[in-house]
Amino acid sequence: MMGLICNFLMDYAEQVGGEKSRKIVLECLGDKTYHDGHIYPESEFQELFNLVCEVCGQRRAHAEELFGHFSARAVSEKFTGYFDRSKTARELFRIVPSIHTQYPVIAAYGDSVNIFPTSKIIILKDEDDEMIYAYRSSNKMCKFLMAMAKRVSETCYQEKIDIQETQCTQNGAEFCRIIMRWK
Repeated sequence: MMGLICNFLMDYAEQVGGEKSRKIVLECLGDKTYHDGHIYPESEFQELFNLVCEVCGQRRAHAEELFGHFSARAVSEKFTGYFDRSKTARELFRIVPSIHTQYPVIAAYGDSVNIFPTSKIIILKDEDDEMIYAYRSSNKMCKFLMAMAKRVSETCYQEKIDIQETQCTQNGAEFCRIIMRWK
C-alpha cells in the first residue's frame, strides 16, 4: 500500500479520535513515519488499519466506509489536476484504473523500490448510465472504494450515483463486481 494512503489513515485517526488517537497509534507503531511515495507491504497496512479501528472504537466495515469518505476529500485536495481535467465523475472513474496502476510507479521513481504494476481495478462495462468495475486486491477494501467513489461523485461533481456490489472476494468470489449507476 502506498505511504500516501497510510498517511491519510493517520489523519483519519486524528479526525475521528483527536490528537490522542493519533498519538496512541504512533506509539503502538514505534513512532513510524510513512513516506507518501514509498510502497509498504499490504500486511503492514492491514495492521495499521486494524489498529486505527481499535483505537477509534470502530468496526472494520464501518471504518472502511468512513475512511472512504475521508479519503475522497483528501484525494480531491491533493490531486486537483485529476479533478480539474475530469468534467464528470464518470470521466474520473474511467482513469482510476490507470491512476491506481501508475501512481505507485511514478511516486516511487528514484526510490529503491522496484515494482511491476498490475491493475487491481478493471472496467468491465462503461455504457449508458452504468459503469462496472472488477476489483481484486489483497487488501479487500471494496467498501472503502465504493464509499470513496460515492463521495467523490456526489460532493466533487454533484452527481447522484447508486453503487452496488454484486459479488465480493470477502465472500469467496474471484473479484469484487462493483456497479455504479448515475441517476
